[in-house]
This record gives sequence, structure tokens and C-alpha cells, in this order.
Amino acid sequence: MKKFLLCVPLLLIFTFVGGDQPSAYIQGDITIQPILENEDLDIKYQYIRSIKVYYRDPLEKPIILQNNSAIYNYCSDSSVVIFKSVADSIKVPSVKRMSCEIMAIINLTKRDSEWLKSHIVNEVTVINTITDNRFSVYMDDTEYFRRLMLKYNAKY
Repeated sequence: MKKFLLCVPLLLIFTFVGGDQPSAYIQGDITIQPILENEDLDIKYQYIRSIKVYYRDPLEKPIILQNNSAIYNYCSDSSVVIFKSVADSIKVPSVKRMSCEIMAIINLTKRDSEWLKSHIVNEVTVINTITDNRFSVYMDDTEYFRRLMLKYNAKY
């Protein structure tokens, strides 16, 4: 009984401290994760400024290292993420950071946020700017970004 009483306050803390991040959009080897800022504050103070995009750019043949480990994917320090609607698109460059299990972090400007609020996104393309390889996600939920931007970036 004592263990139960000790666990209940912890459960309440974890439930109410720190809000929920938006759910990631996952399709194949690409994961798109919008990052909610000020998640522990009231919704009127929350906004999405950054989006993490995880993808892999596989090598044709793995590179075997001296310690017998292997590299299976190209590494990159920059990517470009393109959001496409039926008649328009925007390109957002990633923050420079080296990664071999590639995570591109993009920071949205006010203009980017406004574009995502007003467009239905049919496709997201990620370009590894080192290899020029492209990886596309055709959105099953074309309202995904619009819904998030309208909910969290109403004033941004």
C-alpha cells in the first residue's frame, strides 16, 4: 500500500508537468517530428518553430572500419526539406550538424509557418545536400502540418 501511495504523486507529476509533443509523422524510413516549444505552458504560449526529420541515405555497399564495425549510410552535415502543395512549395535548409543516422533539424520562419498554415502539403522531400539523394514522403494526412500550425502557431 505504501508503494502505491508513493507512486501516485509521481504519476500525477509526470501526467501534468510537460505537455504532449505532437505525434510524429512516420512513413517508411522517414520520421517527421514537429517540436512544440513551451509545452508546459498554456496553449496560447505554445508554438512550433523546429521540425526534426530523420532519414537514412543508404550506401550501396557498407564501409567496414578497422574495428570491424560498419557504416551503412552516408553521413551528412546538411539537408534541405521541401514542403510541396499542388501548385507551390517551400524549401527550408537544415541546421548544420553532422549525422550518419541523419537527423535534419529545420527552423521555420514566420513566412514558413504562414505557408504551412495556408497550404495542404501533399509531399515532403528531403535532400541530402552532400550526396544530392532525395527521399520523398507522400502525405496520407495532407492536413497534418496545416492542423498543427493552426493549433499552435496562430499568433506566430
